[in-house]
Amino acid sequence: MFYAHSGNGSRRDQSWETVRDHLCYVSKRAACFAEAFGAEEQAELAGLLHDLGKYSAQFQRRLTDRREKSRDHWSLGALAAAKTYGRLGHFPAVAILGHHVGLEWVSNPQSLRQELSFKLTSKPDAYTTEKIEEAKGAQRLFQEDGFTIPKVPKGLYQRHDYVGDMLDIRLLFSALVDADFVETEAHFEGDSKTPRRPRNAGGELRIDDAIAAVEKYRERFSNDSTSVFFDLRQRLFENCVQAGRSSMLGNYTLSAPTGAGKTLAMLAFALEHAKQHGLRRIVLVMPFLNIIDQTARIYREIFSSEHFGDHYILEAHSLASRDTAVERCKSDYDGEDHANWTKIRQRLLAENWDAPIVLTTNVQILESLFASRPFACRKLHRLAGSVILFDEVQTLPPKLAVPTLSALARLSNPSGPYRSTVVFATATQPAFDSLSPRLQELVDKERIVDNLPTWNPSEIVVESKAMFEHASTRVRVAWEERQPRSFDKLADELSQLSQVLCVVNLKRHAIEIATLLAKTAGSVFHLSTNMCTTHRLAVLTQVNKRLNDGQEVRLVATQCIEAGVDIDFPVVYRALAPLEAIAQASGRCNRSGNRPTSRVVVFTLRDNDESGNQRRSAPPGYDFALRTTQNFLTLLREQHGGDLPEIIHSPQRLRDYFKSLYQLSGRDQTVQDDEKELVDAIRAGNFRNVASEYRLISEDALNVLVPYQQAWFDQLLVEATEQGELSPKQIRRWIAMARPHSVSLYRPSDAHNDLYLNLLPIQFGNEQDERQNQQSTEIDWWYPTQIDRCYDERIGLQLAEPQWIM
Repeated sequence: MFYAHSGNGSRRDQSWETVRDHLCYVSKRAACFAEAFGAEEQAELAGLLHDLGKYSAQFQRRLTDRREKSRDHWSLGALAAAKTYGRLGHFPAVAILGHHVGLEWVSNPQSLRQELSFKLTSKPDAYTTEKIEEAKGAQRLFQEDGFTIPKVPKGLYQRHDYVGDMLDIRLLFSALVDADFVETEAHFEGDSKTPRRPRNAGGELRIDDAIAAVEKYRERFSNDSTSVFFDLRQRLFENCVQAGRSSMLGNYTLSAPTGAGKTLAMLAFALEHAKQHGLRRIVLVMPFLNIIDQTARIYREIFSSEHFGDHYILEAHSLASRDTAVERCKSDYDGEDHANWTKIRQRLLAENWDAPIVLTTNVQILESLFASRPFACRKLHRLAGSVILFDEVQTLPPKLAVPTLSALARLSNPSGPYRSTVVFATATQPAFDSLSPRLQELVDKERIVDNLPTWNPSEIVVESKAMFEHASTRVRVAWEERQPRSFDKLADELSQLSQVLCVVNLKRHAIEIATLLAKTAGSVFHLSTNMCTTHRLAVLTQVNKRLNDGQEVRLVATQCIEAGVDIDFPVVYRALAPLEAIAQASGRCNRSGNRPTSRVVVFTLRDNDESGNQRRSAPPGYDFALRTTQNFLTLLREQHGGDLPEIIHSPQRLRDYFKSLYQLSGRDQTVQDDEKELVDAIRAGNFRNVASEYRLISEDALNVLVPYQQAWFDQLLVEATEQGELSPKQIRRWIAMARPHSVSLYRPSDAHNDLYLNLLPIQFGNEQDERQNQQSTEIDWWYPTQIDRCYDERIGLQLAEPQWIM
């Protein structure tokens, strides 16, 4: 008898799992997962062969003797898939190869077979089979166990669309990895009386009930006809409902002004669209955690746990489990030993998105679409048959736009296998379709076997232009950027206003203005990423309360206040910035439209150094877009006799701005320097390099644990430094809990900079040099040593000279 897993339960109450049973369970579940995109036969094949190397004496010895060397038990199955099934076995083989160690190369069927054959014969001690004769014996034992080689008449194959091929492999890989993990879990949750205890499947969308719940929630506000935006919200909602009922699968834009009720309207579109096409899931993607927090409250109010159950809505982001000590990473677990399993049995649905409605972030979904590790890819098969809503899509970094559009075009291609629809929603819609020709850079045009990928979305809102014109009565922009203000003059202006928001581009500007303002006015608040997430959310809560109560409140903030934050000031000052940022800032002014026309003032700061030279006025990466905005404003003034026309409520002018941004940078024509390494990795089919290069948030940062809440700080510090050596899994769990209480800073190039002198590295119970040898770069956390001086209750973290405070 050959076993896949050791005993479960207690020592006296155990049941071991045979290889045959494990392969049967995994193959069936993987096929079920992949059925949504027509690759069930390939997933079944991958499930049957993924642990073929467990038919070996060496692996059986390892189950009873942990001193036995851990060896590769998967490459043999990959070779069998590649040799037997040709092009339809290629992707299953790649998935099998990566299901423990991560995806490596796309390669091609012939070279993959040759490489695997060479490895198995030249390095036998790396594999459980030990000898090539045993490899043949494993296949014989597989057949003697009652298995037959299945037929694979259809499925995913290499199309020579580089992004599409890698995405196809990731979704097949996702089905295999998730099935393997779920079935391993089922075994180790069992005992001799009940050998398997599979988890309950996530709920269904219950589409008619969900549509009724949205309508019921909307009726609560039907009497709010005093708002000037009431009619606008009604029209947007109806537009989205009709579009959801009539639109085909594909990719769409939803362009609507701030305050028009976009959150509810795009949910209505998604539900109607899901009903029309029999889709199974809605995934709402947002750029920032504070937006998720406020949106989750709305969704949970609509879909109450009383009527829809506790797991109808899933929040999948770094703060979702901040109050639980949950082991979230399987990538280190070898899947054989019960003692290891008990360390990670506490789990969240977030690991595989098994819920009808998922709320997540750009980082979670987009980096997963370009990932290589099993844990990151595990939930991707859930995207098939889904409506994927991207809110505030203008936040997508331009350097990642082309690969991202290519991946989403594959997911939402109506003639493709995934039957998903993608929606880009924002008040400032980028002209991403102008980048569509560049998607052809990511295909082998000589060999591609079907249509070239394109990105040409349709607009959902048929009355979009009229809606923006209607919304333009909400605010008027005073363009005063040509007369720079001093810090003192700006602070004096702000002090004369009882409720005002001032948004600037640099943290040091926000600190200086808030400090000056506090000397002459009360109720001054500051908001920037120098404050940890928990601190920022507390400030927003306090500011909103004062606004609603009609009390004085003056908030000085960086860009973190923009892009969907639900806050409503009567006056907003915005430092000159990229045009989309100015438009987003205006969305925090008279947001509900309940005041008379309000004012947004665009200004520049006179910020000179000791020699009288103007200092940097924008953070790294902002400069080009800022210059483009200045040129765009100059051109418009020339065209309109010196005066500026309506801009921020003109979708066409915003579109013209984005097109000029892409044209002036050359991004609409060819690969730019900041894209080159990622594009090269994609063309090479190198999964690991792609995952390394596709980052929405730079890894070149210091993550500083801060004492905003002293009890949390003390607890986390004790866990990290005083409880002995931590495993990589324990470190990752610690990081998940620490994120809400940490601040990220740019890493200075000078190791002797004062920033380093104020910090000591967290040791995690290990010696520093050992810690640096860990595989994960995520564990590079730091903490301030001079606690009382390092974190200010208003400003946040203060470690460095002002030039480091961006």
